[in-house]
Amino acid sequence: MVDTEFRNIYWYYSECQDAYAAIRIPVEFRQGLPDTKDFQPEDGPHLIVIDDHMRETNANIVDLFTNGSHHRILV
Repeated sequence: MVDTEFRNIYWYYSECQDAYAAIRIPVEFRQGLPDTKDFQPEDGPHLIVIDDHMRETNANIVDLFTNGSHHRILV
């Protein structure tokens, strides 16, 4: 559980799934992987979900969850 009120929830996916329609909270779905440049500190806090991208992760994703989590208020 998280007690943070997120300004935005971003769900990154590789292939759209019918199950996404059942999600009843405000979520912005984006195909592909996120980039730290997509998020500004003044826009946060954001929750980022990366679905079905385990094989595609790279240094940008590592930076997103190390530097991004501290400086761009990403969870």
